[in-house]
Amino acid sequence: MQELKAYAREFVRQVSSDALDEFELVMDIVRSRLDVEKARTRRFDAADELKSWILAHQNQTLAAVYFTNVEDWTSIETWDDHDVFTYVLQVNETKHCAAIGTWGCDNPYAEVAIPMQTAIDAALASHFGAEEADIRASFSDFPHPDMASNFDVVASFGPSFLYIAVSFNYVIQLTLIVEEKELHLVEAMKQMGMTYTAYWTSWFLVNTFVNTLMVLLLVAFGTIFGLELFAETATSLLLVFFWLSSMSFTSLAFLFSTLTRNTSNARLMGIAIFILTFIAAPVMVPLLMQTGDPADDTARMIMSLLPIFSFFHVLDKMIAESSGSSNLGLAWGDRMLNILPPNDDGESAIWTLQDSFGALVRGFLILTFVAWYLDHVIPNEYGKRDSFIFFLKPSFWIPIRPSPRRAQVTPQTQKADAATREVAAKDIEPDTDQDVADETIAVRSRDFGGREIAILFDHLRKTFRGGFFETDFHAVRGIDLGIDTNSCFVLLGHNGAGKTTTLRMLAGNADVTSGDISVFGRSVVHDMGEIRKFMGVCPQHDILWDKLTAREHLRLFAVIKGMSQDQIENEVALRLEQTSLTSAADSPSAAFSGGMKRRLSIAIALIGDPKLVTLDEPTTGMDVETRREVWDMINQAKKGRVIILTTHSMEEADILGDRIGVMSKGRMQALGTSLRLKSKYGRGYRLSLLLNSGASRAKVEDMCKQKTSCCMITVFPVFIMLLLLLLDAALLTPFKLEAIGRRSLVLVLST
Repeated sequence: MQELKAYAREFVRQVSSDALDEFELVMDIVRSRLDVEKARTRRFDAADELKSWILAHQNQTLAAVYFTNVEDWTSIETWDDHDVFTYVLQVNETKHCAAIGTWGCDNPYAEVAIPMQTAIDAALASHFGAEEADIRASFSDFPHPDMASNFDVVASFGPSFLYIAVSFNYVIQLTLIVEEKELHLVEAMKQMGMTYTAYWTSWFLVNTFVNTLMVLLLVAFGTIFGLELFAETATSLLLVFFWLSSMSFTSLAFLFSTLTRNTSNARLMGIAIFILTFIAAPVMVPLLMQTGDPADDTARMIMSLLPIFSFFHVLDKMIAESSGSSNLGLAWGDRMLNILPPNDDGESAIWTLQDSFGALVRGFLILTFVAWYLDHVIPNEYGKRDSFIFFLKPSFWIPIRPSPRRAQVTPQTQKADAATREVAAKDIEPDTDQDVADETIAVRSRDFGGREIAILFDHLRKTFRGGFFETDFHAVRGIDLGIDTNSCFVLLGHNGAGKTTTLRMLAGNADVTSGDISVFGRSVVHDMGEIRKFMGVCPQHDILWDKLTAREHLRLFAVIKGMSQDQIENEVALRLEQTSLTSAADSPSAAFSGGMKRRLSIAIALIGDPKLVTLDEPTTGMDVETRREVWDMINQAKKGRVIILTTHSMEEADILGDRIGVMSKGRMQALGTSLRLKSKYGRGYRLSLLLNSGASRAKVEDMCKQKTSCCMITVFPVFIMLLLLLLDAALLTPFKLEAIGRRSLVLVLST
């Protein structure tokens, strides 16, 4: 178009007489009126020369004028003497639009022919005596009655807008599914006993309801507004088509949700695929679906499994059959008619609307199956995944109850003999703490000295495999441990010691590299589904829905635990009272402080009265008063269950732990009761003494030294003394305090 405009000011003229002077004067006036340079005009002496040049230089000539009686111009003296000026005007119509000013093309009559004609007429009149002559042209429509527009908005824009209405919903569904994964809500529900089938069934039902509502509203509003597609096409056909299409797009959301755990990435992925298919489908559909060539049958079958192609093909057919006065739309029975045109040889494959509907169903089933498979085999954030052939194992389809031999972890009735204990002691590192070594021997020989063991860690290991240029990381290096019933076991250790990884294996979030954990006779490797039915978990970070209230959270997890409706309300009220959340029970969790969220997480862990509760740093973010209340609650909850707790707080471990294990570098470094660890690794007791007004500091110090070694750390002004009581003195503390008390030297004593 730019090249054509470059020649747009050039026109060709032919002269058939010798009166060139008169002719050139007239043409000078024409060029002046049209603002055309002389160099951009060309003159020919014969009509044949003109035609030959135009044919040889196509689209380089915008207009040509041929004067037929120039030889008569020399006889004209005044304008009144002229007879008739005759000429022929030719215009290039290669790019023509009916409407004036249409973007992208020219109207040759309005923009070339009429301006040329008025310029020539004005030039002739001016040259031959009518100097004031000024000929102008304007355009105006003739009056006419109102005309109905034949423009069909659905035929022109319907496929694009309806595609947006039906398909963009899957971007929202994809984002919501991935958001639950990113917030660890899925894992939290699985830990509390939710089955895999129940989770995906819930999403299927929710999305089916949303899709059905969306389709009903779409068809209803299309009918109300009188759009031909909805008015002429059978409503049943529209409902089935849009519903199957929306469900197929939902299967895409299921599929893409398995590929990422980041909400932002999921949103970008969904929008990118939406845009790409929006651009590609109008190109691919005509190539594969609007030709009946039997050679394209295979490609047509494969492409139809993607909802985008079946959607555009069926929609184009419905719009074509309902647009215009001669088309009456499609009835329900027309779904069995072939909608493919024949090829150049007159051959046509058979493809009906029913085939497209079947393709949408097959696409939904295949994409959903692929999503289900990928969700099993793609590792979760902790590296846990199923085998690539998990669905071929009978145990996947038919749960196998644990055998009595595998479930047997209770202590033996008789002590293990020396040979058994010697075998059990093999491979224990020489520098291993004696208490840890004794526990290892007890686990391996199953001789616990009469202790009733509920949880058994049997040489548990966890290794994270490195890449090509990375070494393997051993997070847990062979833990052997037995935890008693009706007790609270506390794991202490620095960040990276392996505490949280151990709990993740216990909760089934991470795979066990080797070894096993037995929970009330069930193996975490083989029977995790059974274990989760009687297990409660409080993770390290709060996993809550911002929009749900505390009461709604507890109700949800109570249902997951399988509690009856009559039990749920009493259980919810009890847990709210235990965690001091009754007053905030109906507030959304987003409004909770950090401490309140931790209390709610603990309440969730205790819902359903589980036999095993794991608490990963449960009092993080709590104030002192609330922490004390939670400690009391945990102590009360020990009865009838086992609690495993991790913490950084020595004070918390001292108060809550019946036994304490200290982990470092993936190993158990120390093990025992609080007093046992203090006596073995501690320096002693620090005593703060508040003396009576008449008491002598020297006498207190002498009295302590008479009994045992006692080191005074600090003496504060007036009546306060701070003493360090060494380990041997700790055993005699009650006697010393009694002696000091008899002499009325001490008013208050604290440790």
